[in-house]
Amino acid sequence: MLRRRESIPSAETGKSHTVGIVYSNKVVPDLQLSVTQWGVNESDSIQFLQPQTLVEQRGLVSSRVVRDSSGLITHIDASDVNFGKIDVAGVDLQLGYQFQTRVGRFAPSLSATDTYKYTPLP
Repeated sequence: MLRRRESIPSAETGKSHTVGIVYSNKVVPDLQLSVTQWGVNESDSIQFLQPQTLVEQRGLVSSRVVRDSSGLITHIDASDVNFGKIDVAGVDLQLGYQFQTRVGRFAPSLSATDTYKYTPLP
């Protein structure tokens, strides 16, 4: 098996976006609610594919497994490779409140993320 470091794959490419809003009001001025929608689309991810994966999934990167005339594996090139795409999106929610005490100002918050889209593509 060969795991080369000198063969550097092409750079990953991708796009991302983020759009958000923060809400507060005068009735409860120290309370804040924020909602952020986000998305990432990445292509040509740099991956290390396990040698067993290369053997079992011949169609993925067929040139990386070399066999002799009897079908025995003579060489596996397990160096990093540009492989696959991913499309992921979600929403972040945050609720925060600030208050003053004798020892200082505190700002506890709750955060949650909903990943509503996760699509890995070969």
